[in-house]
Amino acid sequence: MARVAGLRAELTRLEDRYGVQPSEGVLRLERSIRQRCAKIDTLSEHLEEIVAALLNLESERAGLLTGMELLLADEISQVRIEQNEAWSPWPVYAYRLWGVTTSGLVGMVERWPTPEFEATCQKLPLNPDVPHTDERCGEPRCGIYAAKRPDCLLSEVAPKGGWAIGLVALTGKVVEHDEGYRAQRATVEAIVIHHEDRVLAAEEPRMVGLAFSATVATTALLGRPSSEWPVERSLTTLYAAERRLQWTSDPSDA
Repeated sequence: MARVAGLRAELTRLEDRYGVQPSEGVLRLERSIRQRCAKIDTLSEHLEEIVAALLNLESERAGLLTGMELLLADEISQVRIEQNEAWSPWPVYAYRLWGVTTSGLVGMVERWPTPEFEATCQKLPLNPDVPHTDERCGEPRCGIYAAKRPDCLLSEVAPKGGWAIGLVALTGKVVEHDEGYRAQRATVEAIVIHHEDRVLAAEEPRMVGLAFSATVATTALLGRPSSEWPVERSLTTLYAAERRLQWTSDPSDA
C-alpha cells in the first residue's frame, strides 16, 4: 500500500510538471481501490459492533452456565440424598461373603473370576444406571451387595464348608442401606478364605488375584491350619486392612 502511494505521488508531480494526464488504466484502478476501501470501512464499523455484541453475549453465556452448573449440582445432590446414593472420588469400604467351590469364589449369583467386579441388571440389561433405585428391577435389587460390618455376615456362614470374607472398595454408583450398600463396582482389597482345614489371608494384590483365580489350590498350598486361625482373627485382619486403607487414602493428606 505504501509503495503504491509513493508511486502515485511521483506520477502526480510529473503530471503537474508537464501537464500530462494519467492513463485510463490508472484512473480505473484508483476508482476500484477507493470503492474497496469504502466497503472495508463500512464492514469494519459493522465488525466492531459484531465483536462487541459477541463479547457481551459470551459474558452473559458464561454467567448463565455458572448458574446452570450450580443449579444442576444442587438438584443432583438432592436426588442422591433422597435416593440414599453415595458418590465420592474416594472408595466406600465394606465387607462381602463368598462361597468356595472347586471353580472358585461365588457370590450371590455368579462366580468372581478376578478381584474386580462390575454389577449388571439381569432384568434391565440395557439400562446402565446400576444399581437401580426405582425398584424397576424387582427383588433382589441389582448391584454388588456389601455390609458395613463384617461380623453381621458371619451368621450366614455354614458351620462347615468353604467360605471367604473380604474387604471391598466400592466405587461408581453406591446406594446406602441401613446395614450395607449396593454398588456398581467393587475391588477386593483383602480377603480371608476358610476352606476345609486351611485358612488363607491375602492383602497383597498378587496374592488376592491368586485367591480368585485358583482359590482351592492356593488355599491348600499357602494357607495355614485352621486351628491357628479362628474366625475372630479373620475379622481382626480385615479391620486392620480397612484402617490402613483409610489412612493412606485420607483426602486430607492430599
